[in-house]
Amino acid sequence: RGENANAALLLDGLLGVVSHGRGRLVLFQLTEEALRDTTAVRAADPVTEPALTEAWHLKNRARSCWQANRARALLLANLGLSSSDELLDGFFAPRRPLPFQAIDKWTYLGPLPPPATDDADPVELDLDAILDDREADKQFQLADGRQLSWYVPTDVNNGLGMGGYMNLAPVYGVKPRQRTVAVTHIWSSEARRATLQLGADWWFRVAVNGAEVFRTGTIKGFHGATFSQGFAFTVRADLKEGWNEIVCVLGSGSNGNGFWFQVSDPGDVYVEPSLAKPTQKPWLFLRFARGPGTRRLTGQELADAEEAEPNFSLYSEPLSVHDDPYLYMFW
Repeated sequence: RGENANAALLLDGLLGVVSHGRGRLVLFQLTEEALRDTTAVRAADPVTEPALTEAWHLKNRARSCWQANRARALLLANLGLSSSDELLDGFFAPRRPLPFQAIDKWTYLGPLPPPATDDADPVELDLDAILDDREADKQFQLADGRQLSWYVPTDVNNGLGMGGYMNLAPVYGVKPRQRTVAVTHIWSSEARRATLQLGADWWFRVAVNGAEVFRTGTIKGFHGATFSQGFAFTVRADLKEGWNEIVCVLGSGSNGNGFWFQVSDPGDVYVEPSLAKPTQKPWLFLRFARGPGTRRLTGQELADAEEAEPNFSLYSEPLSVHDDPYLYMFW
């Protein structure tokens, strides 16, 4: 206002109106972009896991962004906004990709010793031999005399994921190139080509229903990259109707030992961290993705949603059950 004495400030300064020629400029400071900028709060609250904390800050601000879009919609409506058919179609039929579900529950086997030579791929393990016997109490005898068994974490301080990040350093320590095998199962109500977002500190390999879909490392022909904090890699994987087995091999870095994992979710993803394939459908009420009316999305609509480029959402961002502030969190 110091630059223009004719500016009228409204809403305690969030809204400004300035005469400009034969019209007026309307300046609105409440923007979704500003709300998603967490620079200030991260500077005031430094943590050891910045990527994880960033994800939680953004989650906490999702409802604020939703309200900001509502306020902007009301402002534009009260200004008598004129629009094109194309713009209105984008406002009232927004294109959004499927949301992602963090996969936080796993069963682990580790730590397996590093490979014998430094030029060997740390995630090259005989998974068929390891997973041949699916008994949870099976003991594995190592060459150094140690015995390993499968392990299911109970909270985030001993390997349970939080926001899609599984920190295994408190469980198995940090020793370069030592390995951990992680197994879980996810439910899909129908066959679809899903999107996985992954990251690892340091080496990582992922198999879905026995087929390898991702591998980091130094071997030519694979992704080539290794360390990738956060959900740095995006890959596609075929899920079948029913339970799908996910098996990961993690090779520890020198400063960290953990991985990130989330999957696109049309509303029915459920996680069961069992070694053997579950025999029952999920007991919970499944939230199916819906199209116009109350019908479920077709296979083609699901595929289109996987590829969708999001457009501007005028009225709201979608809120799901995961945005419920009273949602129970397994701790």
